[in-house]
Amino acid sequence: PAEDVPKVAVSSNGKRKKATTAAETTSAKKGKNDIEVVNDTIVDAPGKVRIIFTGIPKEESMARSIGADVVDDPALASHMIIGTELKRTPKLLVAINSGVQFIVNLNWLQDSSKKGEPIEINSLKSKYIVRDKKKEKLWGFNMEQTLSLPRGVQSTSKRVFDGYRFYYHPEG
Repeated sequence: PAEDVPKVAVSSNGKRKKATTAAETTSAKKGKNDIEVVNDTIVDAPGKVRIIFTGIPKEESMARSIGADVVDDPALASHMIIGTELKRTPKLLVAINSGVQFIVNLNWLQDSSKKGEPIEINSLKSKYIVRDKKKEKLWGFNMEQTLSLPRGVQSTSKRVFDGYRFYYHPEG
């Protein structure tokens, strides 16, 4: 039954709040910036901008000035803000794998703050999308193509260990 689906409410700071059933979560009083997650999928924040920072200091007040939530869990982010240079941080790798929509530079947040709302990114060729051709060549990927690929549970592409079997022996 739907009442038995485990849910977790996640506050805007990315901290998970305990809930054992869907009924507990839906009846619990949530703050205005809380995000509801069911089976690792955000269910109550369509179109909500959720920002995570990596490799640069957090600009929380600027993020909040555009109505965005700042999260610590890269799997919950819609926008990742990084410096001008790509760095292979754990947050970046998890965000890409989890389906972050945009990996942008700080200029996006600054310009959005001046405008008073998030600037919509209509193309992966936007000036705000981080491009680091040197790192892309070194790591063998293309940022634009990577962000356009389906990821997460919706992905129909082959998983990393598809076709492999792993055996574990505690004494081995």
